[in-house]
Amino acid sequence: MKIVYFIRHGEATHNVEARDIGEDAYFKECHRDAKLTDIGKQQAQNVERPEVDVVITSPLTRTLETTCHIFDVVKTNVIASDIVRETNNTHLCNNRNKKSILQSDNVFIDFSSLTEDDEWWAVGETCCRKEALDRLIEEQTHDKIAIVSHGSFISDYLGYKGYPNIYLDNCEILKCSYENRTLNISKHDC
Repeated sequence: MKIVYFIRHGEATHNVEARDIGEDAYFKECHRDAKLTDIGKQQAQNVERPEVDVVITSPLTRTLETTCHIFDVVKTNVIASDIVRETNNTHLCNNRNKKSILQSDNVFIDFSSLTEDDEWWAVGETCCRKEALDRLIEEQTHDKIAIVSHGSFISDYLGYKGYPNIYLDNCEILKCSYENRTLNISKHDC
């Protein structure tokens, strides 16, 4: 049995503006591959860090920043994967930087599964990514895994596993057990 911690990224710039103008904020150039706000950085620094063997993180800047604020990326095995990125890839806030830029900013994170350019942007499907996440979890030789991702992707994956209507707040952590492609949540206040 594996223990999987789902962690939503901290508050990012697009989240703040979306409270005022709605979804239009996600299409603004100033929020392309949105970064954490100061509040988002503080949220990540205040998280009670789970003890894990490996971290799988979305390669979008806000999740990479969240990962770096929560975990010691020098001592922890961290893998960036497009599998766990946000679901709506038509929003500019979900258009990631080039792999080479991400690598230069995050030298201790493994970006080997990414292509140089963001080939996933504007590809809206998530069905195959949910199944791919199952395979990725199963392939891990480690028993304690953190997945740093996005609200909609985590919610969609949990719904796929039989837990609909769960949406994590910024930097909220959900602990689950995972065995034989079955995910179990011991307790969550929806």
